[in-house]
Amino acid sequence: IQVQVLLAKLGVILPHLPLPLDLQELVSSRDVIPGEAVGGKHVLQETSIISHLRRIGALDTEMDGSSRLVAIELGAGTARLSDRLQRVTNATLQHVLIDRRAFQQSSSRDRHMVARSQTYGRGIDTSSVERVVADIASLNLGDYVDFSSERRPQRCVCMSKHLCGPACDLAIASMSRVQPSIRRPPCALASCCHYL
Repeated sequence: IQVQVLLAKLGVILPHLPLPLDLQELVSSRDVIPGEAVGGKHVLQETSIISHLRRIGALDTEMDGSSRLVAIELGAGTARLSDRLQRVTNATLQHVLIDRRAFQQSSSRDRHMVARSQTYGRGIDTSSVERVVADIASLNLGDYVDFSSERRPQRCVCMSKHLCGPACDLAIASMSRVQPSIRRPPCALASCCHYL
């Protein structure tokens, strides 16, 4: 039964993927932070997720010269994935960190990300890192991304690392609720191994 459920979920996702998409282990040297050891499993996982997003064009910031990219991390926890993405992209993206639980400032990467965006963000305002305490089940991407602005529309990319199986389902559902006139956001959702 679990295999049938997984196949049904893949059937929903596959029409929205740019195909052909070779399934392979991918860690691009472009996404490795200079001087950092790439040995730990978390570093490899985060780098692989970012490399996959880059490979499908999800991190291209200059699509039409006017759009702005918002990186939404679902089940952000302490925001290690967003922190790595911000360092790899030289703080050029806006980040929305969504988790149903609040994290202590001392254990999360938020303050480091805010400081980095102010130092290296090239004109990005201080709201470039936003922490949201919310349940993915009720998530509306339009609350965090201005898809409709004629002057400067925003695009988003959704990502997660170690999101549980039911939360992955809810994340996919939230992305499918984006208005039909707007292209569904690209995503890289790595589920927790307990749900595979």
